[in-house]
Amino acid sequence: DHNPVLIDQKSVSDIRIRSDGREILLSRAPEQPSSWRMTKPLETRTKPEMVNGLIVGLSQIRAIRIHERNTITIPPRPPGAFLLQIELTSKGTGPNQPPSSSILTIEPPTPPEADTVLATSEERPGLVFELPRNPVAGGISLAQLPLKVDQLRDRTLANFEIASLKSMTIHQSTRTSLIHVFLGKDRTGRPRWTLQEGGQRSPANEAVVAKVLKALTRDEVVGFASNAPTSLSPYGLSPPTKRILLELEQGEPVDILFGRSPEGRCYAMKQGSSTVAEISPASYTSIATESHQWQDSLLMPFSIVDLSAMKIEHYPIKVPLGDPALTLKYKFLSEEWSARQYDEDVTSKLNKNRANQLLKFMEEMRVEQWLRPTSLAAARALRSPSFRLTAVFRELDEGGELKGFRESSFELAAASSSPRNRIFYGKVAGNPNYFVIGSERYTTLKETLLDTSEP
Repeated sequence: DHNPVLIDQKSVSDIRIRSDGREILLSRAPEQPSSWRMTKPLETRTKPEMVNGLIVGLSQIRAIRIHERNTITIPPRPPGAFLLQIELTSKGTGPNQPPSSSILTIEPPTPPEADTVLATSEERPGLVFELPRNPVAGGISLAQLPLKVDQLRDRTLANFEIASLKSMTIHQSTRTSLIHVFLGKDRTGRPRWTLQEGGQRSPANEAVVAKVLKALTRDEVVGFASNAPTSLSPYGLSPPTKRILLELEQGEPVDILFGRSPEGRCYAMKQGSSTVAEISPASYTSIATESHQWQDSLLMPFSIVDLSAMKIEHYPIKVPLGDPALTLKYKFLSEEWSARQYDEDVTSKLNKNRANQLLKFMEEMRVEQWLRPTSLAAARALRSPSFRLTAVFRELDEGGELKGFRESSFELAAASSSPRNRIFYGKVAGNPNYFVIGSERYTTLKETLLDTSEP
């Protein structure tokens, strides 16, 4: 058999990797066979697919040649000066059977640039295996095995069951107030992420929730800057620029600090850990710390049931006479429409199917992103809006009687004058924040509702 390691992959419980005077220890508990942890040189989670890949690779690596021990000379070396030693401990197959170990010792290459290395196994002391050191076609080589700490350790910032998350609290160094997002319920009683800030509660932007969770549990770190930093200041973590605290249904809270170095690189560190990880700028910015970022992506409350009238205006106005705005009146129960333009009744020209589609679109319309109130680009573009929609809704008292009307409106403008522009800025009346939508939503809003062709 040309395989130097004879193991039952499922029974391996511990892996020791020794090289350059250092040791890596990986272990898994019997009750959690799929959960590997690194306990040396540091205590941390592992990347399960890499550990499993190591076990599979060791069971599949094959010697190019096998030598009888008495027919080959292994160059002498000081004790412990091997290139690599891997010890696999397997649990006993029976209740009273002790664990067993398999140790593979790999000698330094001779000469140093050699493509193969000699290896011995304690299980088969009479043989010397000549193993491929560099990649070979159709086989496994030592170069393809994950044998380094940074290859085996988990490369995400956190590892928890998303379903167990109860709340997130976000701190920013430049803000005195906290952003608290918790799993509440909507009007129908269904679970809904809810934003709480300054004593006020409102629906949270669930797309931002998803981005935060992706950055924490799926995005891999760029690298590990330090496992034992003497100071956190070089990483912008003392004090951190932002911090997120995750409360789970079970287990300890997850507390992660974020910072930027003077050079602009992004770092994160989990409280209770001594490891500083470098993360991508995209992961860093995904941890939203501004209240406008957490605002629900729904453009504005738009109730078809309560809708009384809409006014749609397109700019610039090209016709000098009359009012080109299209004014629509709507009755929900009878689904009746009426339309006026240029002070004329144009109900007969109204395409009611497109008008009904617009209502459904408005009821579900979401922005792609909210911008802060100080966005100069949005303010500049909206000095010359190209579209405005105003909706008037009936308001009823507790007895169902009409008590008044509520008006909501928003306007849009292209981000640039380029014919290929794909971004549009907008602003809802009464909301200090600007927003962004794409060209597809803008085109839907601009679609004409009147059939202009003569019968």
